[in-house]
Amino acid sequence: MNRFFTTLALALIMSLSTWADEAVFNFNTNGLTMFDGITAVSTSSTHDGDITTTVSTTVNGVTLTVSPSGANTPNRFWKDYNLNAVQLRLYGGTLGFSAPEGKVITGLTFDTSTWNDPTASTGLVSENRWSGQAASLTLTIDGQLRINSITVTYGEGGEVIIDPDAVQVDSLQKIQDLTDGTLFQFTTESYVNYRNGKYLYLQQHNADGDCYVALIYGDLDKDYQMGDIIPAGWKGKKSTYKTLVEVTDATGMADANGQISSYYTQPFDYTGYMTYIDESMVNYKVLLTGTTISNINGNYFDITATEDGNTITLQGFNKFDIDLTEGGFDIEAMVSIYDGNVQLYPIGLKKTEMLMWKIWYYGEDGMQCTVADDIYVDYIDNENKLIYVTDNATTVLWDEYADWGLTWDEPWTPDWAAIDCGNNDDLFNAIKNMSIIKGGTLDITLQDNSTNPRFIVANMPQAGQGQKPEIAYRNVMLTDTLNSNGREVLFITGTYNDGKLEGTIQASGVNQAIELYAEGEAGNTDFINGAEYLVKAYIIQKEAWEDSQAGAPALKKGAKAAATKRSHRRMPIDSPAWFTNYEIHAFQATQLSATAITDIETAKATSQVTYVNAAGQTSNTPFHGVNIVVTRRADGSQTITKVIK
Repeated sequence: MNRFFTTLALALIMSLSTWADEAVFNFNTNGLTMFDGITAVSTSSTHDGDITTTVSTTVNGVTLTVSPSGANTPNRFWKDYNLNAVQLRLYGGTLGFSAPEGKVITGLTFDTSTWNDPTASTGLVSENRWSGQAASLTLTIDGQLRINSITVTYGEGGEVIIDPDAVQVDSLQKIQDLTDGTLFQFTTESYVNYRNGKYLYLQQHNADGDCYVALIYGDLDKDYQMGDIIPAGWKGKKSTYKTLVEVTDATGMADANGQISSYYTQPFDYTGYMTYIDESMVNYKVLLTGTTISNINGNYFDITATEDGNTITLQGFNKFDIDLTEGGFDIEAMVSIYDGNVQLYPIGLKKTEMLMWKIWYYGEDGMQCTVADDIYVDYIDNENKLIYVTDNATTVLWDEYADWGLTWDEPWTPDWAAIDCGNNDDLFNAIKNMSIIKGGTLDITLQDNSTNPRFIVANMPQAGQGQKPEIAYRNVMLTDTLNSNGREVLFITGTYNDGKLEGTIQASGVNQAIELYAEGEAGNTDFINGAEYLVKAYIIQKEAWEDSQAGAPALKKGAKAAATKRSHRRMPIDSPAWFTNYEIHAFQATQLSATAITDIETAKATSQVTYVNAAGQTSNTPFHGVNIVVTRRADGSQTITKVIK
């Protein structure tokens, strides 16, 4: 992933180290005078700027060493024609840095147009910056770098002074392996992942991006903030309290050596994977969206989610005095353990708001949330006291990979659900009279999402403002495959026979014969066997489609972990008669032909054109707005199209 370093960011980082000396290697202006033997840039036909042997240069006492790439493309000096300046372009090999004698390097800042995190021999790489404390270090190049300049900061200090009475530990992960009471010294950098009172949570990642964590408990004389980089050399004792491993009696904690990028302090998103949170996750920071908080009893409470049809509950403990209420929340929490039982300590709560398409796509039964977008009341099932609603979304912003910088607009079929007010007739009557339900005001509990989505509603939402748009109903002919989600309202064309609407799929020859239930206005229709009908209907599914889930997300930060993607889109079950899983509940019906098409043998001349609007009304002239146009010919054949007038 390319990252571009801004002047403002450079100024902010440099301000953290104003106490230190610095050396600037400016390749834009001095690149062709820094290294012996390199006085010209390479081009597509020349190699004058290629680095073929290890070269070094020294600025203000700091020595920079560049090795050959060892890759197909040589490390080289190249002219960037966008900048009209020389760049150092690296494709492999190493960059080495050495501080003046008696000094230590404390920071590297890279001004680049192309950046891929290199691997550091010590310290932390965060975007276009290295932080740490070392007399010398080496960066191994793992991807193309186009460098305009490097700013090196250095100051007083030296390597960590080893305490011979302490066990040397270079990984937070290794602390748990020590015997209780062991004095240890931490010999590398870490950073603050969360701080609250006496609780200081540390995080560290290795060159592969694997994250390790630890908890320091006790009073410290440093006011560390989230993201602060803590230098190596501090000491502490390994302790265990009620099965929780922690560090006590910490000493030698130095001032923070800058800050790591906020990317590294973001929680691991375990939404949909709460079942994987166990004792191996203790002291990690996690995010769970769409959870339910209930059974608050003092500081104790339950956090509940539904995954693959199973209800998962973890115990929460309000360690950090968060304002708790029951309901649907996104919860950010530190994972802890007490007497062998995993607990979540919330550090932030936010009311769960989800777009309707995400509720359908990601949601599981029992999830409580608030519908974020405006939704539209379309059909009232008075008999069952259900209100059919849709988001009317024909495109959605696909942002599952937004943290990779990857989003796109994806064509979408509007999603549908039925609002269920239970026995609250006043609530039912109020909502059914709303044309638009205002986004952010409809609190729901999701049920039957894998078949026929229902929004269980107990509180009154607000009516939305503005004019209700044309609803984007799908138009399906049963000579094509019917592939619909439960509760979807759509237009269907097929031939009526003995209580079923049917049509032969042209591609396969399979005859789809689907149960037809006539309701409302359509209940007054005298359906004739062999006649063709256009019905406006909602779909009911008898059984759920199969769904699948992958393993838990990787606990990685330094390098982007491969995305763990769940298969949410439901696909037809593996059966030759899969269409029998559907029921068509028609509430409007229009007869298109009196007999079956195969019984009519006449010319192809057009005999009649009928226009059907969104309400199911028919006319010989088009309506304003969306029209389904049925063109019948004298031989009984017909075409159906959709037009907007």
